[in-house]
Amino acid sequence: MYHEWDNYLISNFEQGNISFLRIDDKRKDITIDFKPNEQGSLLVEKFKFIPGTYKARLKWRNLSKDYYREQNLIIE
Repeated sequence: MYHEWDNYLISNFEQGNISFLRIDDKRKDITIDFKPNEQGSLLVEKFKFIPGTYKARLKWRNLSKDYYREQNLIIE
């Protein structure tokens, strides 16, 4: 579901990066700078990843305020 509030966040987005951290091997970590598209989505190619468990750390700035979110992710 897409809300007008989502459009407000997207239009005021300043910068961000997402880090995919491999629990078992730091050499397989991936960090990507990003800006979401008009729908608020970010597409990351699966081929960049080796199957396994990652910790996704998302950091972004919106209207001069910093945000952070962390989540476990399994790539098959």
